[in-house]
Parts: sequence; C-alpha cells; structure tokens
Amino acid sequence: MPIPQPIPQPTAQPAVMIVAHGGDAVAAREAAAAATAQGRRVTLNVGAPTVAAADAARFDLVVIILSAPAVRSEAFVDYINAIARAARTVAPVRVDGMRPEWAGPDVDQYNCADFSSVSGPARMARWDDLFRLNIASYDAFNALRASAERWARNGGGDDFLIQDRRAAEESARLVARMAADPFARPDETMRAYAAGSVAYAARVRRRRFWSNIRVGVAVALVVAFVAGTILFTRWANRRFVAAVQSVSRFQSDVAPEFSTFRTIQAAEAGGVDESAAAATIRDGLARDWTLLDVGVENSVQGDYTGSGVFSDDGSRFAAESSGGVLRVWDVATAKPSAAWRVARGRFEFALAADGRTAAVTGDKGLVLVDLERGSTRVIDAKTPVLSRVAANKDATRVMVEEGDHVAVWSKGGGLHASAATGEVLAVTCTDRGLRALVRDGDTLHVVGESVDAKPVDLALPEDSGEFVYGVIGMDGTIVVIDAGRMLVAKRGGNGDYPDGLEPVGVVTRDSPLGLAVSADGRTAAVSTSQDGVRLIDLDHGLDLGAACETITAVTYPAFSRNGLLACGNGLDVAIQSTDAMTPADARPAGARVSDTTTPRAVTDTA
Repeated sequence: MPIPQPIPQPTAQPAVMIVAHGGDAVAAREAAAAATAQGRRVTLNVGAPTVAAADAARFDLVVIILSAPAVRSEAFVDYINAIARAARTVAPVRVDGMRPEWAGPDVDQYNCADFSSVSGPARMARWDDLFRLNIASYDAFNALRASAERWARNGGGDDFLIQDRRAAEESARLVARMAADPFARPDETMRAYAAGSVAYAARVRRRRFWSNIRVGVAVALVVAFVAGTILFTRWANRRFVAAVQSVSRFQSDVAPEFSTFRTIQAAEAGGVDESAAAATIRDGLARDWTLLDVGVENSVQGDYTGSGVFSDDGSRFAAESSGGVLRVWDVATAKPSAAWRVARGRFEFALAADGRTAAVTGDKGLVLVDLERGSTRVIDAKTPVLSRVAANKDATRVMVEEGDHVAVWSKGGGLHASAATGEVLAVTCTDRGLRALVRDGDTLHVVGESVDAKPVDLALPEDSGEFVYGVIGMDGTIVVIDAGRMLVAKRGGNGDYPDGLEPVGVVTRDSPLGLAVSADGRTAAVSTSQDGVRLIDLDHGLDLGAACETITAVTYPAFSRNGLLACGNGLDVAIQSTDAMTPADARPAGARVSDTTTPRAVTDTA
C-alpha cells in the first residue's frame, strides 16, 4: 500500500512566479522589484522556461507579461497557456498594444491588466497595486457583495442577514482582508452587512441559549408536577398509572409530535407558561435539518471543497479539495474515509459505480485513478483541466468534454469524438449508459455512448437566451433553465424524448449558480443568489421550499439515489435528507461534522 503523503500547508510568505518573454526582461524586473517590496517570494521565469508548466500550481500567484513580440512566439504562447491551466491564480499583464485574445484561450479567460499606457513611477505604482490584490478571494467577495446588495434592496432588515455565527465572522474577516485591495474594496453596504450579520448571529445564539434554559425549566416543572401526581395517586391507582405510562412510552416512540403536544398540554394544566416551549418545539418540528457537514476543517484552514458526488449506494460522498486532493467521507458518520492526491491543482472527476476507479480531468489531462492501488493511467494528455467527465459502472467506458464536443473512451477501443458540436452543458452516467447534453444554437443534442450514431435532438424555445443551463438525471430526465424558464424533457420507453422540452411553470429570478435533478427525475434543486436552493416538483410545477438553508451561494448541488441532497459552495458541503426532518431544536443525535484525513499518494504508471 502506498505511504500517505502530507498535504503542503500554505506558507506565510506568498510565492510569486513572473513569466516573460526574453524581450520583456525590463518589465519582468520591474514586477519582481514591486513583488519583493510587498514581501513576496519571487521566481523569475524569463526567456527560456526555467519552471515546468505543471509546477505552476506551487505558486500563490503567477504573473504573465504579454507583449506583441512575445505572442508572436508560438512556443511562448503554448507555454503560458499550459501554465494558465495548471496555476491556482493567474494575472496577465499587457505592456504594449497587443490584444489579450492573442495570448490563447487559457490565458484570455483571466482579466488582463493594461500597463501599456503608463511608464516610470506611474507604472511602478501599478505594479505595487497588482501585488496588493486578493485575487484568490474575489469569488467569495463577489458572493458577499451580492448578498449585501440583496439585504439593502429589501430594507436592511434582519431577515436577510447571515444567521450562522461562523459564516458571519468569516464575512467580517473577508471585508477586513479586502479593505486594502486596490480594485475590489468593500463599500459601506458590505461593511454594514458584515457587521450586522456578526451582531445578529450573536443575538440568535444568545436567544437560543436562553430559550433552551426556559425549555429546561419548563420541562423540569412538568416532570416535578407529573412525579408528584404519580406519588400522590400511586397508593390508589397503581395499575392505572402503569397502563398510562405504557401508552405514553408507545406514543413517544411512534408519534413524537403527539407526545410533544401532550407535554405542552400538561404544562398549561399545571399553570406553567408554556409559550417558550411551544415556540421552540414547533420551530424544531418545522426545520429541515442538515444531517452532516463535510469539508469544514478545510474551510477553517482557508482551503476549499469543490464539486462532489455520492457513491452509487449513497453511503459515501466524494469531493474535490485543495491541492488536487480527492476526499471521501462516510455519510453515516461524517468521518473521512480516504483521500488521494490525483492532480497538482483543480480538477473534475467522476466515480465508477463499483467505487474502485475515478476518472479525473486535471493537469495531466484525462486519467483513470485506481483507488485501490493508488496508480494512474493517462488516457488523453490534451484534455483541458476541469472538463466534465462521466464513467460507467466499472470505468471501461468514459465520456469526457473536449472543448466544443464530447468524446468516448472504451477499454481496448481508444478515444472517439462525437460529430455533434457546440456548448457542452452536461456529461452524465445514466441508467441507460453515458449521455451528454450539447447546445448548438436553438437545438440541444443528446449524445450517447455510440458517438457515431445520430444524437437525439430537442428544440429550445425560439426566444431562447444567450445563457442556457442543463443537466441530465440518472433516469435520463433532462432539466434546462433558459432565460429564467425551467424546461423538462422526460425519457420515453425507447430512450427518446417524445414530448420534447416542456415548461414546468417555474421561473428563477436570476441566473442559476447550480442545478441538479433527483435520481427518479421527479425533483430538481436549483440554486440562485437571490433565493438560495429551492426544490421544485417537476411533475406539478410546485416550489417545495428551501433546502440547505445553513449554507449560502451553493454552486455544486448533487442528489444521491436514496434521497440525499448535497449543497457545496466551494468552501464546505451541507448534506440534507429530502424526506421528513428531525423534530427537535438542536442538531439531531445522528448529525456529524467531519475531521480531516491525510491523502494517500498516487503513483504514475504506464
């Protein structure tokens, strides 16, 4: 068995790599001087490459200096795009009139700083500003700003503040951290929102504490009253009391709501103020409880937990985490069961249903990782990082996004590209095999494992929007959100979609952050900035209410086959049952919070 390797912790002194063409050595030295003045450890990579592209993930920030002479070098363009795919945070800077798109697609996806019109002290001031940026915090900053604006639009009341104490304190730390950022500084609304959330979360905690105290006193009085009554009447009615106690125990076991109601009645009959107990118990009965939280220890350390999936039987949950680590948790206990380092940076993955193999798209392209032996097999080194991927039960067939199309790899048959091209919306393993959803204008192509076969085509509405979001469920149900409208296509008996895309009757007020459909195709989970995560009844077009309310900005929703819903926001993941919730005012006895585990090493084999 491979020896576990520890995950490297972030250093106190951030590391910066400055990449430049040989003709831009002067600009590179300017950048190095500014970075050193800001307390950064600097690695100059000028002219002939001195650092392998895959090693870019070791640096906290990679600055790529762009000029017209530099991008004329095909070798330089290929090198900086490879770096952009592997690096954690990239800041392109142009120093003349070249256009950012000339640098290639992987570099062009980042905002390019323009230093072409300044020189001398003004340019050095620009370099100083660049190295004071908190680029890695921009996603969290933008999410917090959206929440603050929503709070302000709705009158600035308590209803839209952050109630969780830990999340509120993290928002305040984020505001403080971004205060010195030159380009993304928090405004008064954000500062007021963060401060108000911290104060409100503290009030909520105090209120719950005293509510629990009042409930405890009320319960103690009820117990004393009942005990006194039993002692007083035991001499005359022992058998009757024994029978009543037996019935009461049975009711508590099979109908806790009824037992709670009778307890409130007893308190009222005894002259006890039962209002606090009743309010607390009713809140507990109505609340959708989170069964477990995973990745919490990572977020506390400043790391992330990204997209995740359930195992086929729903007993385990696997997710991408910092440093290219694939982590697995036991759903019943929230304890981490395994961890593997499968890439040097960000990656997407799919688990085979037998649990033995993971298909990963990371810095090495498309690879198969043997989770039992800790070895990897490279399938296609050219597959872009974070490409969507799906694998069948035993990973003998894998479907992967390859830019504007999908390709299917089969054991012994190699990799074959599909003829259908466009924007790849989803790649999924369904009950009838691997499927992909590809948008081409007003048409959705449903591509199967036989990539040479003609795909099933579904027509989008004539007034379809620029941005379309879509997923395919395990039973083949397709859910699409187009310009706020939710559309559904149900699979027929022959595997086609005879009714096409039909409107559900539900709209979203803003663009989805995440979208998922349940294993039986009856329920969708859609996450938006304004409304959080909502569960939608796809058969009747009903909004079933909010889910995963303890977590905000959910980007990665995922259903299991047994009715669990995971909601991840890039920091941690809350897992909730979509069945009836636990009637209590505290975390259920079965709820767990995970702790960390060290990943096993993964070796490279042919």
